[in-house]
Amino acid sequence: MQFNFNFGQKKPSIVQYAVTGVVLSTIITFFAACTKLPEERIWDLLDEIQRVLKIDLLNDFIIIDPESRH
Repeated sequence: MQFNFNFGQKKPSIVQYAVTGVVLSTIITFFAACTKLPEERIWDLLDEIQRVLKIDLLNDFIIIDPESRH
């Protein structure tokens, strides 16, 4: 019997980052075009929402993605 035990949080795969990036970028670009708000403000709003909901995958993506940094 073998157990695979990892300490700490499991890192998302590159595929999860790619899918998350494509989906988020598309949604934010579309939302910015519809509302005529700057994309930076929408990224800030998304960042605040994910902090409240504690969605770690989004936090990791927002930190890593150079387009969403200010």
